[in-house]
Amino acid sequence: MAFENPNQWNHYYEAMWDARTKLIRDIIADGETHPLRVLGRFESVQRYSKFEGQFDNVSSHTDVSYNLDGDVNIERNEQGRITRIVVQELPTGLQASMDRIYGDSKIISSTLLERGHINLLVDYLRRHEFDAVVELGSGLGTNLVKLFYQGGPRVPYYACEYTESGYECSKLLAGLTDEFDLRPHRFDHTDPDLSFLQEKGRIFYFTCHSVEQVEKIPQNLLSTIALSAAEVRCMHLEPCGWQFAAMTNTMTQLDHDQRDFFVKRGWNMNLVPELLRADSAGEIRFKFFGKNMIQSSDSVSGTSIAIWDSPAASS
Repeated sequence: MAFENPNQWNHYYEAMWDARTKLIRDIIADGETHPLRVLGRFESVQRYSKFEGQFDNVSSHTDVSYNLDGDVNIERNEQGRITRIVVQELPTGLQASMDRIYGDSKIISSTLLERGHINLLVDYLRRHEFDAVVELGSGLGTNLVKLFYQGGPRVPYYACEYTESGYECSKLLAGLTDEFDLRPHRFDHTDPDLSFLQEKGRIFYFTCHSVEQVEKIPQNLLSTIALSAAEVRCMHLEPCGWQFAAMTNTMTQLDHDQRDFFVKRGWNMNLVPELLRADSAGEIRFKFFGKNMIQSSDSVSGTSIAIWDSPAASS
């Protein structure tokens, strides 16, 4: 787009900022008051907006590419065996990869870079309604704090952590404000107990590189989560792409390297096998799997995305 003189750019941006200010006003009118929460929701809407601007004609269309069915890519053959279709979109509907410029060349990389997992969760939760958010293996509680202040829903957040020190930090953060309902609890992946959960309606669980350190999760972990409320959805953000490849006989050299890395450290070996077993047993309904969809900070721990429902939620 070319203007006859540079001054016309001022008019263009005047109209563009006006359109975006109207969106921010709408978010504030919806009850948001904290600047970080306002901007978090604004940025999520913008990720799904096509902004078309011409001089004297500026418009912003929100959520035009949001695919509410994007979190389903699991298919089953005639024998009921799970297969996976090629992943081109994230479970929120955005494209999974894009060309980026680095140095003197273009590279294909994930659209989920810095804060990628938080942005993914903000986008996902903005368009799905749950009565509570539960992180299993929450560490210090930082994921939940960031999720809330970047635009996550106004529901109770449960920080479920094995370590005493992580639990104590979550309590410290929870005591800083009444605006954020953060509820710390102790939790052991190998001996799961979710009896403390007060909400029993529709619950969203997630893990983020916490199953990673559990060499073998027990068979009752997924079923305990699935039976903890009337409807459950769970998203695993874990470096488990090599496990799916092993189960489907499609391992690359990178998958072999990642498996060897996990074996050496005694890290998780059975998340994907347990997802497939629990699905086959009718304990869960496996919905989505995307291999290495969030870039890692090292050479072996790319984050894969796995989503499943409780049978009641999928019926």
